[in-house]
Amino acid sequence: FPSSPATVDALKTVGGGLQVAVVSSASGASPRTVDARHGQAIFSDVIANGAYGTLTIANSLATVNSLVLANASCTTANSALQIVEITPAAGSVALRIFNAGAASTAADILVNFWLMNS
Repeated sequence: FPSSPATVDALKTVGGGLQVAVVSSASGASPRTVDARHGQAIFSDVIANGAYGTLTIANSLATVNSLVLANASCTTANSALQIVEITPAAGSVALRIFNAGAASTAADILVNFWLMNS
């Protein structure tokens, strides 16, 4: 497999590893739809400093038993996002996010995720 230059449905080998195409949403309010195993949901929602917010990714591949890895980021200076809970459901994934920073989010919140199984 590592020596194959073949590409299989957005999966290819690169430098002895795997490269997977990431599907991204347009910016907008929660929920954002990203029907892919690897994706980036872009949220325009605001999470105040010292507050929690819940952002939802609609994903037809998700089930209540899905294992989801995710991280959140925002380019707003002095914001510091932490995902504190990920709750998969049939057709969606809810992410509870805490902003531990000194500033409310003012730019897009990027959530990169990997839906490992369904």
